[in-house]
Amino acid sequence: MPDHLPAFDELYVISDLRMGGEPGFQILKQTGRLAGFVRHLADLPAARRVALVLNGDIIDTLAEARVKGCVAMLDAVDVVGAIVERAAFKPVWDALAAFVQTDNRQLVLVIGNHDIELALPAVQRMLAARLVGSKPAARAQLEFSTTGGGYPCTVGGARVFCTHGNETDTWNFNSYEDLARLGRRVELGQPLDDWHPNAGTRLVKEVMN
Repeated sequence: MPDHLPAFDELYVISDLRMGGEPGFQILKQTGRLAGFVRHLADLPAARRVALVLNGDIIDTLAEARVKGCVAMLDAVDVVGAIVERAAFKPVWDALAAFVQTDNRQLVLVIGNHDIELALPAVQRMLAARLVGSKPAARAQLEFSTTGGGYPCTVGGARVFCTHGNETDTWNFNSYEDLARLGRRVELGQPLDDWHPNAGTRLVKEVMN
């Protein structure tokens, strides 16, 4: 068993929360129950090492009317920040913050195909500040997995691999090398004119919505 993998006593994995959209155009509706569940995980016995993996499509910028193209890039921090603080979703992020700031807890945010803005360093900094709050030591209990490698770990000695799954779908595959380059260009203020969303993203934004 690889000894470099993080080891946990308990692991909880949730996929496709898709927090986004204004009232009437939101997929996630049971936010109170979700926030309560996350707080329950924070309250588990303190000696147990517990991980919560949000396994892709955590937010859904494709549901945001203010995003005129297929992806929010230059204003990604504002778009994601507005989703996080929206009344419908804020209780969930408050609960996630409480989870991250609890000893022996680990929160992992895995990128999907509806939330590729999570690959941007500025978005990660904003979310980290929101979740860590006044406890900078808690930053070690927050991890971003945005390179397409998923999240491997061990639970009770057994190896587990968490992945969103879009990596095997030709319509929804993210070019993670392009995303890394895009992140660098956003940081440096360089043009983004060679960025092209995948077919699944265009289908959702241009047809399904």
